[in-house]
Amino acid sequence: MWTLWLVPMWFAATLFTPFGAGALTLVPATGMVCFIAGLIWCLVRPARELLWLGVPFVLSQIMLLIGALLWEKLSNDQATLPILAFLGIQAVVIGCVTYRLRHRIGPALLLAIFNVAYALFAGFVATMAMTGSWL
Repeated sequence: MWTLWLVPMWFAATLFTPFGAGALTLVPATGMVCFIAGLIWCLVRPARELLWLGVPFVLSQIMLLIGALLWEKLSNDQATLPILAFLGIQAVVIGCVTYRLRHRIGPALLLAIFNVAYALFAGFVATMAMTGSWL
């Protein structure tokens, strides 16, 4: 269950060391920059409907929980289907929510980029947890 609080910390830490683990850490660093910019934009011009962009984050946390519950129980081949299903569901949810918020496209796009980056990062960590193959 440590993944629920440690992964967001790892994700945020990439902002301070964007190339700490090579070019791959540029994805979460970009996500954090978009999150901060989107959050500032939301503070300047608040809108309740932007809270819908929290749903993909919750889905990512659920995937991390599933990864923790299936700790080292799956092979790489077995872990492929749940991760691809998760990423597909995330793409649909993020796309639908962003389309629904098209009248606030600026902050919606920034927060959508954050959600895509966080979903990729969460899927990556969940896959490593499920397979026991840590980098």
